Amino acid sequence: MTSVALLGGTGRLGRYVLGEFLQRDFEVRLLVHRTPPEAHDASIDIIHGDVHTPAVIDTLLRGADCVVATLSSAQAAVPTSVPLPSGTWPR
Repeated sequence: MTSVALLGGTGRLGRYVLGEFLQRDFEVRLLVHRTPPEAHDASIDIIHGDVHTPAVIDTLLRGADCVVATLSSAQAAVPTSVPLPSGTWPR
């Protein structure tokens, strides 16, 4: 069975990614900062902690075959446009 370390699995996108992994019988290790999903599958290995703590990340990644991150920040400013350096795409 493939083991996936999932960061951001309780967020807007992450909850759908988590659901897909579970439907496809992946072994999921889920990092949660505050609270786990309300009705989480008992097969999910929940790791409580902060993504900025190296020891927490070490624990999450130990034994994982792959890592998927769907992290975001509700407080992050989303630019409406991003200026590109001159001479770059589109040409």
